[in-house]
Amino acid sequence: MGWRFRKSINLGKGVRLNLNKKSAGISFGTKGARYSINSDGRRTTTIGIPGTGLYWTDSRKNTDSKSQGNGCTGCLISIIVIIIIAVIIYLVLK
Repeated sequence: MGWRFRKSINLGKGVRLNLNKKSAGISFGTKGARYSINSDGRRTTTIGIPGTGLYWTDSRKNTDSKSQGNGCTGCLISIIVIIIIAVIIYLVLK
């Protein structure tokens, strides 16, 4: 079993910046409904009933032919874009 890293930074008003060792993402929503976009191209929708543990989630990987073969360069550009968007949202909501 290897080392894992995960950090979630609350930017306020239901926006979170999520970081792990392989990607970065941003998520929007509240308790019970959340939409996440990941630098790897994964988009996740989660809907649940708070306090019950019951939820539904749908996670889809972007399989667009343009996104395949980008390697680390595409991932790095996606991470930079997500961080810039998160900082702008943080500054606007502050």
